[in-house]
Amino acid sequence: MNLAVRTTATIDTRIPERFNLALTAGFLALGLFEYVLLPRLLMPLSIWWALLLIPCALSTTTNWSLIHEAIHSLLSPNPRSNDLAGRA
Repeated sequence: MNLAVRTTATIDTRIPERFNLALTAGFLALGLFEYVLLPRLLMPLSIWWALLLIPCALSTTTNWSLIHEAIHSLLSPNPRSNDLAGRA
């Protein structure tokens, strides 16, 4: 008796390039806010602006995950895009 089950379902292994590009752009904007705008413009006005660092800190895992994917050329099908996103 043959117990092997064959399926015809295929797994979609395409890289979601637009979604990854949107995530990368969002995290670059968050980094600009976190490292430039917040300390230079907002924190001198009130120390309470420092509370915005909490969501920035919580997003670091996702940011490093995107960098990891770029290093392994899985962020985009284009190698040059992976290089640029991994270094940005």
